[in-house]
Amino acid sequence: LNFRQFLKQELDIFFGIFLRILSSPNSSFTQKDMVLQLLHKICQDRHLVVEIFVNFDCDLNRTDVFAKMIAHLAKCSQSGGGGG
Repeated sequence: LNFRQFLKQELDIFFGIFLRILSSPNSSFTQKDMVLQLLHKICQDRHLVVEIFVNFDCDLNRTDVFAKMIAHLAKCSQSGGGGG
């Protein structure tokens, strides 16, 4: 098994979990805040953001992680950080 493909599968699951936390009305403020802090750190690394876009959104077999991440961040910023 190609290590990169395995890592992409794991990261796809990882991002899915964190984005679900942001969109869930059952997630606590603390949980959402922790996810937002993580996404903030990720977005500070422009190379990492490009890698996420290229390896997920440009791959027809993967989830559009970058687009979903930006949509969730936009929703959180418009709702005052609640995200849900």
